[in-house]
Amino acid sequence: MADAGSLRSNLARVDATAPAIQSSAAQMMKHYDRSPGVAVVEWRNALHNARRDQWLPLLYVANEVLQNSKRNRGNKFLEAFSPILGQSLIFVSQHSDAPAVEKIRRTVKIWGDRRVFSVRYVNELLKGLEPYRNNRGASSAPIVQPTNSQPSAFQQQTTAKFNGMKRRRSSTASGGSQSSHNKRSRRRSVLSTTSLVELWKGVADLDTTFDRSTSILKDISLPETHHIESLVGDELLDTHKLILKYQQKVSQQREALYRIATERRNLEQDAVRYIPWLEAALKQDAEDLKFCDTLETAIHKLHHVHPAIRQARDKRVAEDLRFQREQEEKERKRKEEEDAKQFREAALSKETEAKPGMVWNKVTQEYQYVNTEESWRD
Repeated sequence: MADAGSLRSNLARVDATAPAIQSSAAQMMKHYDRSPGVAVVEWRNALHNARRDQWLPLLYVANEVLQNSKRNRGNKFLEAFSPILGQSLIFVSQHSDAPAVEKIRRTVKIWGDRRVFSVRYVNELLKGLEPYRNNRGASSAPIVQPTNSQPSAFQQQTTAKFNGMKRRRSSTASGGSQSSHNKRSRRRSVLSTTSLVELWKGVADLDTTFDRSTSILKDISLPETHHIESLVGDELLDTHKLILKYQQKVSQQREALYRIATERRNLEQDAVRYIPWLEAALKQDAEDLKFCDTLETAIHKLHHVHPAIRQARDKRVAEDLRFQREQEEKERKRKEEEDAKQFREAALSKETEAKPGMVWNKVTQEYQYVNTEESWRD
């Protein structure tokens, strides 16, 4: 059975060599039948914590997995990668130079050329990478590699997007919130299926977190009041500690619910921007369906004349074949007549009667004059 730990360590060691990329891709493919989603999560976590020189190799690992999955297995990895692929490519492009961004774009174009993803999805990925070409969107600040005590830049973006950040009142926190807002504004400039799926995934994650928090609050069971009044000694002390623990838990879940509500409100406001875009997409789909109906009607009309057209075509092909055979037969007869004529002319040119001074040549089957001239050497 595939092991997530071995996959994690393999992805952490990946480099730009072909054997390392193929080995990591093979490790991910082992998760195809049981847990492709786990493999994709491990790949994204590896990208979070990777060094700068590992970003492109990890992208090539994903490319190898996607193409092998599409060609030999199925669409499970394509479905698992689709929600996170766009944001992952943007993260790498934000902090990469122009040549690296072009390599990323070439990889995405390969997915379209080889029909790994649909043309529409590939165009959306390329559109998301467009602001980062020629260093137009690259971050000017140096990237600090993540350590155990410091989260990576990608983790900070993911946390700000899906978990929410409680607004702080200090000036330092205000600057961080402003930076996060600027990043979010840059991402909001592109409306695409990928960003909409990510937004929907963020809402689903918030719902899951909300259910977990409410479940924790429901599990809190306080002792009855008359029972507390009868407690003394260690029992009263234990009950006091239990109530303090419950108070701490309620306070934590209260903060969590506040963050959930704040982030849910932000996502709902962001979702409003997609309404005109979705309406335009529906209109385009309606036009496409209308075109398909018109095309189907035209094809149905051709169905009535198709047998006659096919019969006429078969007849024409048969006539062409018959004409070709007649021409070949005429050419063959002409060559035979030419060969016979040449043979007769050659036969008539031979001397069949002896003349004075001629003798019979058995080799050439004709009479020939005998050379009686003596050599000047004799």
